[in-house]
Amino acid sequence: MQRQQAEAYACSMIAFFAPARYALVKKDQPVRRFDYLFQSASAACTYVLRRSAAELVRDVIGETWREWEKRVSFDCVVYAATRSRGVHWVIDSVPNIIYRQHPRNVFGANRGWRAAMMRIRLLREGWIRAHVQSLRGCCVRSPDLDEVIGRVERGAWRDRLWLAWHAADYRREPAARIGMRVFFLLGWL
Repeated sequence: MQRQQAEAYACSMIAFFAPARYALVKKDQPVRRFDYLFQSASAACTYVLRRSAAELVRDVIGETWREWEKRVSFDCVVYAATRSRGVHWVIDSVPNIIYRQHPRNVFGANRGWRAAMMRIRLLREGWIRAHVQSLRGCCVRSPDLDEVIGRVERGAWRDRLWLAWHAADYRREPAARIGMRVFFLLGWL
């Protein structure tokens, strides 16, 4: 954090699946313009915040956390609240945590068909729209951000085409950017 003058830190992880299977979960891809609307930095258990960033999160979330806790993960709220306010994050390539996974993880390092089917079901049920709407309240608004949010909320075919065209701004991982394009074009908002 000192070397990069960052105010917030997250890292890649080693996912642990019982009985004894491990997988690297890389999170250190370069940040994208609006990635904080569609993903977190990593699992919140890897987050380290300088006092100024922690106080910002406290002030933004404050008492309103209870309104969001059932709809969006804390990891995402912290990342969105800080990134939308210009907080500089460093995401370490070194996996400094072993992150236990279980069959009922909604997110995380789920692997295999069951996890893929669960995520597809969430997407088809409007997870992207609900997620973006939930994060809207903790972000500093700008005309560009409002355009992305508005197009996600409307979801008309022109909006979905525009979102697909700009999908490189929404996810750090190249494969996930391709997936976002497909999801938008299919109307899975």
